[in-house]
Amino acid sequence: ITEADGSTNISKAFSGFGQKPMEPEAVQNLESEQNQGSEAKQKNEKDSTSSLSIHLKRFYLEDFSFSMVNKKTEKDSSERREGSKAMDYDDLHVSEINIDAKNINYDSTGISAELEMLSARESKGFHLQNLSGYITVKDEKINIDNLNLKDDYSDIRANYLSFGMDQPDAFSDFLNKVSLGADFTDAVLDFKTLHFFSSGIDFLTLCLTLNGEVTGPVAN
Repeated sequence: ITEADGSTNISKAFSGFGQKPMEPEAVQNLESEQNQGSEAKQKNEKDSTSSLSIHLKRFYLEDFSFSMVNKKTEKDSSERREGSKAMDYDDLHVSEINIDAKNINYDSTGISAELEMLSARESKGFHLQNLSGYITVKDEKINIDNLNLKDDYSDIRANYLSFGMDQPDAFSDFLNKVSLGADFTDAVLDFKTLHFFSSGIDFLTLCLTLNGEVTGPVAN
């Protein structure tokens, strides 16, 4: 290759030897293929993470404590709940947690387990003596088959019990935001139990024996 001053540039002469210059369209196609390859790699990495699954044959927990405090609403929460028996989901303190479960499965669709026993005590006074059944949590819905639940006031037995909600914090307004489904069998429900889940119903002192199937919002 002869330059303007008459000299010969050997490096330029051999740099393109045996190669055909790439057209602009070919360069664009190459860049597009590289981008697609990078996107596919990222998608595969994401799919690999989301496909995480866990299986435990047995899980046992004894005398565990748990606290959950929302600092942003801590002051408002204490003022709002003062004098109320209802659990405050922005200031939750649970102790004496004991769990015995088997065949626990977790994957991207949800979690399931055979719950042999769950007991706990919440700082507002709710004492769960025992909860057992086959539990599944999926798509904002909690379902328990062959339920046995006993606290200081109620003794609930049901072929199934389910709670449906639009958002995870729906339990803070248990009566209005949670949809109930159940098939009760000689279940004893004392409203003193419900006092721990919803404020403003402390005046209700009913004790019911339930048989049969119910569906709909808890408030109904």
